[in-house]
Amino acid sequence: QRRVLEFLREVPFGVRKMCEEPAGLVHTSDNMGIIKTFEDKICGTLSVRSISTESRDGLAEEISELVKKAGGQTRTYGEYPGWDYKKDSALRELMSGVYERMYGKTPKIDIIHAGLECGVILSKMPSLDIVSMGCNLWDIHTPDERMSVSSFMRMGEFVREVLKEIK
Repeated sequence: QRRVLEFLREVPFGVRKMCEEPAGLVHTSDNMGIIKTFEDKICGTLSVRSISTESRDGLAEEISELVKKAGGQTRTYGEYPGWDYKKDSALRELMSGVYERMYGKTPKIDIIHAGLECGVILSKMPSLDIVSMGCNLWDIHTPDERMSVSSFMRMGEFVREVLKEIK
């Protein structure tokens, strides 16, 4: 019990590092997910995220050392490679222009701190200019997750128009 409490006092939670560019974007973070107690042990899940694979792995190693210090073991799974923000993106500019022509307004462009398939694709093809987008979703990652069909259909039309303009 003492070792678990010491671990929980020492283990980092939340934002560990912010990006210099763009300002305001989380660079590296972690959070405790599930904790299960058993008669003779406690098991926990921590999610570690980072734009940088090096920073992600460094934080995971720091957490692993704290687990070992508490007498526990770690197992790593489900890692997403980092995906650095690309300040100059020809694809993002092209997509913004197509969106403005189609819908008469500037698209909302967000940079988020999350694991996305784009990081996996870029780890295999690092020279790609890549953008992630999606339709309207609610209650994501819950049994009540829903998607707007009309938003999905608009996204399909948008992708077809973008593909027509890619040379």
